[in-house]
Amino acid sequence: MNGQILLVEDNKTVHKILLEALRKENFEVLSAFDGAQAMFHFEKLSMNLVILDLILPDMDGKSIIEAIRKTANTPILVISAKNTDIEKAEILTVGADDYLAKPFSMIEFIARVHAAIRRYHMIKTEHKQVKVIGDLEFHLYNYVFYNHGIEIPLTKKETHILEVFFNNPNKIITKKHLYETVWNEPYYDDENVINVHMKRIRNKIERDSTTPEIITTVWGIGYQFKE
Repeated sequence: MNGQILLVEDNKTVHKILLEALRKENFEVLSAFDGAQAMFHFEKLSMNLVILDLILPDMDGKSIIEAIRKTANTPILVISAKNTDIEKAEILTVGADDYLAKPFSMIEFIARVHAAIRRYHMIKTEHKQVKVIGDLEFHLYNYVFYNHGIEIPLTKKETHILEVFFNNPNKIITKKHLYETVWNEPYYDDENVINVHMKRIRNKIERDSTTPEIITTVWGIGYQFKE
């Protein structure tokens, strides 16, 4: 399966056409014909995409978007006969990711669906590569560290070193373990390389690198990342 989609469309003819097109693309589709059904499915199951008609018999699509955005960043593709720039802007502002005005071609519809699913998987991948402890944020995927919201760029090697510490908060990391994990080769008690990299990291992330508070030295053993 390419992903699970919630299709919210009360017009049964349109619903059937869209459902068949999505299934041909190997998507698993859950159907909803009103807002209550849509929210029931969304709250119970994990979705990769919500395809939402704005005009439903029991509630308007804007309310559904706002409800979803309170708890999730699941992509929402709006399909609607409303076609003014003001209406599109309003819907995108409240949290929709894309807007497709009726009538539309099935080629464009399927292309928009695949694009939304791709973005969803990219967001999920990036989210898994973001580690947060207190006021510190560590973004592995683009080599950036945030200290109290201040962006600090890192080299690839500095990123790998910090990854070891973020994965082991409050644990004492020996220099041997750090070197063999990051450099992927045996450690022969040569502290020079580690010391140089730790000095650079501390200069970037510590308030005062001479008296480190984030990554402290455990003399004769290694380092400790204080959570």
